[in-house]
Amino acid sequence: MVQKVLPMLPRRLCEELCSLNPGEDRLTISIVWKITSKGEIIDDWKGRGIIRSRIKMAYEHAQDMIEKPNRKWNENELPPISDGATAEEISAQVNQLHKFAIRLRRNRLENGALRLDQAKLRFDLDKETGMPSGYHVHKQRDSNRLIEEFMLLANMAIAHHIYRSYPETALLRRHPKPQQKQLDDLLELCRSLGIEFNTTSSKTIHESLAQFPLSSPEREVLVNLAMRPMKNAEYFCTGCVDDGEYGHYALSVPLYTHFTSPIRRYADVVVHRLLAASLGIDEPLDQDPSTIDMIAHHCNDRKLAAKRAGELSTEMFFGIFVRESGPLEKDGIVLNVMDQSVDVLVPELGMVKRVYMKFCPGVKRYAFTKGEKGKPAELRLLWSAELNWGDVIHEEEQVLKTFNTVRVILTTESETESKTANPFKVMAKLAPPLKCGDEFCIPSTPATEKSLKKRGARGHSEAAGVPNSTDDVRKKLFVSEGSDAIFKSKKAQEVDSLHVNQRSDEEETGSYGSDDVIVEDEKANEGTNLADDDSDDVIVESESDNEGH
Repeated sequence: MVQKVLPMLPRRLCEELCSLNPGEDRLTISIVWKITSKGEIIDDWKGRGIIRSRIKMAYEHAQDMIEKPNRKWNENELPPISDGATAEEISAQVNQLHKFAIRLRRNRLENGALRLDQAKLRFDLDKETGMPSGYHVHKQRDSNRLIEEFMLLANMAIAHHIYRSYPETALLRRHPKPQQKQLDDLLELCRSLGIEFNTTSSKTIHESLAQFPLSSPEREVLVNLAMRPMKNAEYFCTGCVDDGEYGHYALSVPLYTHFTSPIRRYADVVVHRLLAASLGIDEPLDQDPSTIDMIAHHCNDRKLAAKRAGELSTEMFFGIFVRESGPLEKDGIVLNVMDQSVDVLVPELGMVKRVYMKFCPGVKRYAFTKGEKGKPAELRLLWSAELNWGDVIHEEEQVLKTFNTVRVILTTESETESKTANPFKVMAKLAPPLKCGDEFCIPSTPATEKSLKKRGARGHSEAAGVPNSTDDVRKKLFVSEGSDAIFKSKKAQEVDSLHVNQRSDEEETGSYGSDDVIVEDEKANEGTNLADDDSDDVIVESESDNEGH
């Protein structure tokens, strides 16, 4: 959760006795590889080992070493180093591992692995109150990927080993193929927008995404859309599932399991027991497939519960921040268009919000046109506002389609919008489109007015050039040819050709915000110990618990 971590084991174990603290011997079950410079596995060894860590670094330290491999480090710039090692030696080893990780990752992607990265919202907490004082977005960097690659490699190798040893009682993890109907819908949407997108396999989806630059609006939208057909990854017992259903779709591998984090996932503990028994370290497990299957179901339930708790924690803390700081106005990209609402991705926050037209001040009417072959769905809005300096009413038409950019205003719920208002639930409203230049915009909320000031909007006064007549206003509000958003006078605005949904108090409120916040994180602290982290959970599976996205 945002403010704390609830460990699976007693803290004495997970933070001290089982943690890879520098300068202390730790008993392990290890896997060691011989790898060529091209990332090819020549041989491996599995067995009991002793690890003596030299330094306990955070991701930030390793990232600095990767970005500045020739840097001369001062002792006070890093955590304590034990056993006579030097910072230069540590940096050289990190960079050597980084080179191997790059090759391993390249090989995985070439073999069909799929990666769907999303931004993660993190909070700065006040030391005295524990309340959010700010937020920032965390994205994966090379140091995260370094850890991830070797954890994936270990998990895949152990999966094959325990399956060979216990073909009926191995505890593995599978990722089913995505829902075909939703893949077909995604393909049809892309075609209607003139985008080449191949959904044949995980590899072709990755290749389709790769044609767009990282962090580009197109890629961010497509990543979110591509996640929707994905199913949840799950633990299973090999004796209770057909052989053809063992595979992991996103990783594009036949067998996978969780082995690398036994201090924080019970499934890993079971896998360690299976591995130890297969190596002759422990007695063979006396468990039948039904028992392992029961354990798998329990682990799946607990993992989903932990994921949901993390999401609710993030949603609550973000709601507290918005409620205390006031409305936030952000850039958004339309993901999905429905008859009364649109889903909007807010890239800066890494979240998707559902925006209902009935809750958008200034939207007088709206009309939905269903998507057909070759044409995407669209929602046509009629904005209406009375200018502050007179009785002149101006109306503007705005067309919303997938990939359109919009401005959204994020606020917390109020009792006027919901009978069961949650004071910390964040909802989104559309900000009026600003197509009339800096002088004549349609202010709607304090957040919008603040945005206008930032854009240099002038005050409403004669000195600022406020018009003296309706004709002057009409002269200022010109129409740009080919624009989706058009200013018209009240008499000129007609939408007779469309079936219009008239906003009314009797209209059903619906359940907005079903997928309000997409946040994938199980850690409370960004400066996580590299050795203790669980970065194999960052790989693409269809769950938003870091393993899904």
